[in-house]
Amino acid sequence: MAFAELRGLRFYYETAGRGRPLVMIMGLGANADWWGPGTIDALARHFRVLAFDNRDAGRSSPAAAPYTIRDMADDTVALMDHVGMDRAHVVGASMGGMIAQELALGYPDKVDRLVLACTTPGQSSGIPPTPEAMADLMRDRSNLSVAEVAQSLVRVLFSPAWVAANSSRLPEILARLGEHPISAEGYQRQLLAISRFEAGPRLGEIRCPTLVMHGTADPLVPVENGRILARLIPGARLELFEGAAHGFLTEQPERFLSVLTDFLSAPVC
Repeated sequence: MAFAELRGLRFYYETAGRGRPLVMIMGLGANADWWGPGTIDALARHFRVLAFDNRDAGRSSPAAAPYTIRDMADDTVALMDHVGMDRAHVVGASMGGMIAQELALGYPDKVDRLVLACTTPGQSSGIPPTPEAMADLMRDRSNLSVAEVAQSLVRVLFSPAWVAANSSRLPEILARLGEHPISAEGYQRQLLAISRFEAGPRLGEIRCPTLVMHGTADPLVPVENGRILARLIPGARLELFEGAAHGFLTEQPERFLSVLTDFLSAPVC
């Protein structure tokens, strides 16, 4: 666990393990803790893992002005350089998947293999959230209680069937997700960056091996986004998580780790 002063901001990051470098990029309002207990440790058995809090999120600095998803990709490259990663596998979830796309497009020599989880090719190329998920996404958080934010997270992250089967685990999961909350202002800046993101017309330029992972019951980033990404990125493979919602990493962690590790470890064809 460490901090780095880069690009005028202070970033929290963690490194673990040995082996081929692997960068993990989280999504809107999230931080490195959202990968879940044991995920980084499991991946560190095979890779040298870098996980971090994006600008405005968790323990990293708030930003002083609006920014773009490309700016966040530039942040990621600065962190990679800081820890001595010249080239790495890159895994991005949700907004982190948008950052990963910009990283692969803007810095192709930095990306070995690309994994895009529960993400979208952009506002024009992708499919929007369901109306209910959009309402939760756009709610003004400045006046919400911790309990109200938690309920919004449950609705967009997890399928009703999974929530019913795991009700006893929810307090611990929500406590972890809420431990380093993003500010209302930071949340709005990240939302603005997402609203301006568009990679669809450029995705044919990606040449690295790519895996797209998506839950079939995702209300926030509907599964058709995963299909579009897999269609637009040359040679991309699509892996669907049946019945899982936006938080399929939590709903099906064993399968997520198995599919991810197999893809990243497979011999180059």
